[in-house]
Amino acid sequence: MIKLKVLFFTIILSGCSVISEDVTEGVNVKPLDFTNDITLTENYWVKTRMINPIYPIKAVKDKISGYVELLFVIDKSGRAKDIKVIKSEPEFIFSRSAIKSLKTARWAPTESNTSLEPVLTTMQLDFTVGKESYKVVRYSTL
Repeated sequence: MIKLKVLFFTIILSGCSVISEDVTEGVNVKPLDFTNDITLTENYWVKTRMINPIYPIKAVKDKISGYVELLFVIDKSGRAKDIKVIKSEPEFIFSRSAIKSLKTARWAPTESNTSLEPVLTTMQLDFTVGKESYKVVRYSTL
């Protein structure tokens, strides 16, 4: 019985000594705040993909145009996270579509971003009725 207890505790202790390969996993890394200057964001990350947002049917029928400003973090994997709507005109019409679209976006690190630094930035999506249903106007400044 004692040998069985010793074996059990040895197995438990050896399992506790395993170290994760990525010790930064789960650690909150504060992103660089580039909300005031798009050129800083572009020095770290280049957008490689983004699926166009779906123009809400009601907005098309009513010929409503507008925009959504989004605040978000480009994380170390090149994805948008912690997405927040800063401003939406008209309010609530385009926000859901803009957020869904931003979640599909991917960024690749630039040569100067070898450590995959996450950045806090903003983007404005304009929705206009016509040939082009949406466009990225700019990474905006706050």
